[in-house]
Amino acid sequence: FPTRRSSDLDIIRKLLPAVLGKKSYNAELVKELLDEEFAPDKEKRRAEVLKKLEVKAERKQKKVQKVNTKEMILDALRTLGAISPQLVSVIDKIGFNHNVLQGEKNSFFDKLKTIFRHAFNIKEPPTVYEIIEFNRSTQQKRKVTIDYNDFMTSLNRRNRVYASFSQKNSQGYQRVANIEEAKILDFVQKQTSECQSLVVQLNALDEFFKTTCAPQNKSRIKGMKMDIEAMKNALANVNQRRIEYVSYIEEQTQMKKLGITDDE
Repeated sequence: FPTRRSSDLDIIRKLLPAVLGKKSYNAELVKELLDEEFAPDKEKRRAEVLKKLEVKAERKQKKVQKVNTKEMILDALRTLGAISPQLVSVIDKIGFNHNVLQGEKNSFFDKLKTIFRHAFNIKEPPTVYEIIEFNRSTQQKRKVTIDYNDFMTSLNRRNRVYASFSQKNSQGYQRVANIEEAKILDFVQKQTSECQSLVVQLNALDEFFKTTCAPQNKSRIKGMKMDIEAMKNALANVNQRRIEYVSYIEEQTQMKKLGITDDE
């Protein structure tokens, strides 16, 4: 086989056309292959070729988008604002139904009592309703006394608070948004629990108005079933967001215990 001398390389280059005949070939490629085998700087040439063929594996760094956990729990807080329209509706209906029942007290004795109260400046006694609450989870009933004025005051206050949560620039929202996450979570949990109890009370009150009014007034009583169902749906959304927040926090806590962080 030819030696490394340049004269031998020249001989090979001249013999190729005769050996290959009419077959096409790339003269530059043949020259490059011969130089890699027989040229004095063949090691350097080989290194250059290998370098060209080398595939550089680019390490792609995984960008982890950090989750704003406070925004997660604030989302649950804002969802409480969706309950406000239902509260407005039930407040209006309870007030109307209350007036229907009060209007039935037109006996001579009722009118006489009203006259004496006005004459001696005696304060009207509180209107108290005795309702029967039914707890679906325990399948138990219990009698509860509701002071109408106190109950309505509580509903109006709750409505004002919840309505403010739907507006980020409101004082009510900002006041809660500026406290630490754990306290916001406690607040959301407390409100959710109270609203669930309120749903039970509203169901009982709805039934009370329908069964207590005089037969001639039954068609006038405004039902609250649709409003109550809408409240339950809104509460389910609040609770879902709360659960997602708690689950994420617990997951991150476990990962940190295992030494795993989002930066990895």
